[in-house]
Amino acid sequence: MFAKGQKVESNINLWHKKIGKVNYQRLQDLQSKQVVFGLPKFSGRKTQICEACQLGKQHRLPFPNECNRSQNKLDLIQSDVCGLAQNVSLGGSRYFVSFIDDYNQHTWIYLIEKQSEVFDCFRNLKNLVERETRRKIKCLRSDGGKEYFSGPFNGYLQQMGIQRCREENRPQEESENKGMGTDSSHTRAPRSM
Repeated sequence: MFAKGQKVESNINLWHKKIGKVNYQRLQDLQSKQVVFGLPKFSGRKTQICEACQLGKQHRLPFPNECNRSQNKLDLIQSDVCGLAQNVSLGGSRYFVSFIDDYNQHTWIYLIEKQSEVFDCFRNLKNLVERETRRKIKCLRSDGGKEYFSGPFNGYLQQMGIQRCREENRPQEESENKGMGTDSSHTRAPRSM
């Protein structure tokens, strides 16, 4: 390795940055063992704390493994609407609604033209999954958007015995732990449909 030029800086902090955040002690070793040809004698000692190195050493403790996931299929369905997309799909849709089974993260996506179509999508989903699994949906969790609280939707949920949960009632730690639900559908939204 060569360090030759018109004016080779001898500041150890500058070399720490130039060589890719190499440990200060390792830089001293490179100099004393003459591993790098032309490396100047460093002036002074480490004079500043490298902020990037400090941030790189920080870590976050893992989330606990005891997840409050549902114990059975269809115990909890999480849902959210995403849109208004910049581009219209081939079928004319600018929104999509996602339904996620909390137990196994099985996801159903319906493309819709208007948010008011969410109720019809939920009824279709309910019929489909309850026929396939021979289990009943117990709870629907959403972010509290008005598309989930229309009169007919409320009446239908009540008539079918489906409880309603709102996303905002969910503890923050659980939200981070799951990484899904209303936040995930927004982050996974395609740029165009």
